[in-house]
Amino acid sequence: DFATFCKRNSDNKTTRCRIDYIQWTKIDENRIQFEVHADRFLRGMVRGLVGTMMKVGNGKTSFERFKEIVASHDNINADFSVPGCGLFLTRVKYPDDLEAQLLR
Repeated sequence: DFATFCKRNSDNKTTRCRIDYIQWTKIDENRIQFEVHADRFLRGMVRGLVGTMMKVGNGKTSFERFKEIVASHDNINADFSVPGCGLFLTRVKYPDDLEAQLLR
């Protein structure tokens, strides 16, 4: 449940998402890359994840505190301060049987 990383006043029926892959990669001395694959994303979810995880990486928040933040289901605990200029969607993949599902 990613309620912690969802902006307030979103019209989601659920805040449950499935993350299939997540990784941080150091590109060079000044750049890091965050990659996440999921079945869906909530409004603000990636910014909240990145900002909060960066606090852990910078030593400003412990990993134990991060687990508490996730479990709180309260977005007041997440850090959404990451600017959007470096975040972008690279691909959308639909299930192979999507057309059959829609025609049911």
